[in-house]
Order: sequence, then structure tokens, then C-alpha cells
Amino acid sequence: MRIVDIQLSFPSILVALIILAAFGKGVEKNLPLAYEYCKKAAYSGSARAMNNLAYMYMRGLGTEKDYMSAYAWSEIAIENGYNSKKLRDDASMHLTPAMHYDVHKFINQLKKEIKRD
Repeated sequence: MRIVDIQLSFPSILVALIILAAFGKGVEKNLPLAYEYCKKAAYSGSARAMNNLAYMYMRGLGTEKDYMSAYAWSEIAIENGYNSKKLRDDASMHLTPAMHYDVHKFINQLKKEIKRD
């Protein structure tokens, strides 16, 4: 059984699909698909998905490792009420001073792209 790529506008449903695809609960395990659903939910405003996306970037799950993206998404999750401080701090340890400078511009750009209801 596979999850088909359907357009969903409900972040909580996307988060459920992320869990199913990431862990293979009732469907074939598919980390790249989980990453795509996670990204959609994060851009739809789900703080939980923002945290999960940061984790996926931090560990390279379904995508390439990207510490700057992990830091950015964890920071945005924190701003949206999710406790992602440890994840942010772990990602921060991998950033150079130049990356620390650039990540704040990146965060501001991401915030502009996140849809709010």
C-alpha cells in the first residue's frame, strides 16, 4: 500500500501522513515522501511539522543533511510555540560564524513563505 501524492490543505492531516510514511505504519516506509509532506505542512504553518522538518534536515532523513535549514526551521518552530530549543542548539554547533549571520536572513525569507490562516 502506498500513499499517493494528493494536495491537502490541512497541516494536521499532513503530519499524520508524515508519521505513516516515515515509520511505515500501514504503508511502505518512504522517507523522501515523509519529507515532502513535512515540508508542505511546515509551509502551511504547523509548528510540529516545522520541528519535524528541522529534525529531518539535522539527520538527513528523506533529504540531505542541512544544518542551516535545521537551525532555521527549529527557530521558526520555537517562535510558533514548539519546544525545539535542543534541536536548534544542536544545529547551531555545526554552523560557522558566516552561516550564523546568513541563517537569520534565511529565517526571514522562510517566514515570508509560510502561509497563515
